[in-house]
Amino acid sequence: MKKMLFLFGRDKSLSYLELISYFKRRGISFKFIKKDEDYLIVETELDVSKAVNELGGVVKIGKFIAEDDIPKLVGNMPGKLYYALQDFDNSNIADKFKHEFKTQKLKAQDITHKISPTEIINKKLIETQSDFIYANGMLFQTIAVSDVKAIEKRDIGRPVQDVTEAISIRLAKILINLSQVTDNGELLDPFCGIGTILQEALLMGINVTGIDSSPEKVDGARKNLEWFNKEYNIKNKFRLSVGDARALSRILKYKVDAIATEPYLGPLLKEKLSIKEAEKRINELTQLYKRFFEEDYNILSSGGFIAIILPYFSVKNQKIRININEVKGKFKSYNIDNLIPVEYTTGKSKIGREIYILVK
Repeated sequence: MKKMLFLFGRDKSLSYLELISYFKRRGISFKFIKKDEDYLIVETELDVSKAVNELGGVVKIGKFIAEDDIPKLVGNMPGKLYYALQDFDNSNIADKFKHEFKTQKLKAQDITHKISPTEIINKKLIETQSDFIYANGMLFQTIAVSDVKAIEKRDIGRPVQDVTEAISIRLAKILINLSQVTDNGELLDPFCGIGTILQEALLMGINVTGIDSSPEKVDGARKNLEWFNKEYNIKNKFRLSVGDARALSRILKYKVDAIATEPYLGPLLKEKLSIKEAEKRINELTQLYKRFFEEDYNILSSGGFIAIILPYFSVKNQKIRININEVKGKFKSYNIDNLIPVEYTTGKSKIGREIYILVK
């Protein structure tokens, strides 16, 4: 196995949970070396290009290289280049690179101050092998980054858009991985909207079922998935139905292996709620989620996982949230390193989001 570093994106705890779930979902063996707020270092063997495309919360993957190999690394670089180095240890590693560039008379421009996955791709730093990470006393060479342009195509390239309610592709991938659904398994999104979770699961080789109470949304999902299947030559199957998530057992005549979803979170908010208003909304949503989880239990295979977003409202420095023990019914709570529920940040949204994982 090889030492590898996985660099987390914005929601670091969520990215860590997703990565561990991904290893389990894919049956990938790994050995912990160092867990940090910003990254995870493990010994493992995996398809790097596949992993970086299927993970929503990891922005970079690097392979371990010995510091003694810096002269050889620099010698293999083109005569004029850009390079970047992220140093989490505040070490003198940058001086070693600069010394070697000078010794070998190479013109190298440091762009570390503004580096991003898009910049790495645009500056061809993967091809020139000139993006590095230094962490836990070890040097890593970046070998894969998340492709923002490819993600944008799968988003804005779709024939049907819903800017008010559709979740991000990044979050969709995270939920799928948290559900631990396996290749060719059946994933259900019972609040599928225009099909974002469904399309990303199809791209991972998973069969999908989508349900939504809105005929318009289901029609939009169908158009999007038909476009998606043609655009990306998808072989797996999708099934769509109009229906109520509180009556799943009447809609589905087969079991599903996992569920990943962002359910109805209540009406959009134009301004913050009072404590009384927030409590009223939570009580109303609690009744919906109780019925929903009762139905989920009937159609989910034994041992199957649910990865679900539930709302909370911040009022006067306190979180007014769903009581998961009140709504989960027969499901068992699932946790990793005691990090669940884990928050997903959404910028200026007035509805907070927390992710829970449950298991049958």
